Formats: sequence, C-alpha cells, structure tokens
Amino acid sequence: KRWALPEVVSDIRRRHGFVFVMVFNGFYVPLVRSWICAAGHIPDLLHQVLFVPTDKVGEEAVRDSGAPNILPLSYASGNLAYGQRAFFDFELFRSRVVMKPLQHDV
Repeated sequence: KRWALPEVVSDIRRRHGFVFVMVFNGFYVPLVRSWICAAGHIPDLLHQVLFVPTDKVGEEAVRDSGAPNILPLSYASGNLAYGQRAFFDFELFRSRVVMKPLQHDV
C-alpha cells in the first residue's frame, strides 16, 4: 500500500507519540547517515523519524541504513547552491512537506 504523507505521520505519531520529519536529497546523505548512526544510540528515536528522501540516492542510502520509516517524495532539485533560486524552491518544498500533516490536524 502506498501511503500519503499525513497517513504516515499519523501512524508514527499514534505508535510513538511524536514525529520528526527529515526531508533531504542525495547531497545530504553523509550527514543523514551520520545522524542515523548517532541517533541509533537513543532508544526508539529512529522509530519517531520519518525520512523523506527526494531522490534515488537519498532513498537508497536510508534504506541501506535500516531506517524504519521512509516515504520518498520525488523532487528534482539539481544544484542547490545557497542564494540560487533552486535552493529557495527546495526550501519551500520542504516547508510544504512539513506543513501538510499539520493541515490535516496530525
């Protein structure tokens, strides 16, 4: 079954009480992997995180890490140099991802 973002967030919240949403692309894979490694030492924390990779590189990295909650949302981000239009468009996309469950009272 392919779940929608609000459903996934609601399910994690029901099971674990709180949800962290991490939206990222392949550029951030080293940082995300490092974070997953560190967070793995805190009981149940990874079960409270919804990983939202926006490209195949990010998706494969979190799947390989064993992250329990992954919802890929495709976004063609390209070069995200700070100050460039593409960077701000991606930030707007990330904000919308975080806002969507809130708009559904999750």
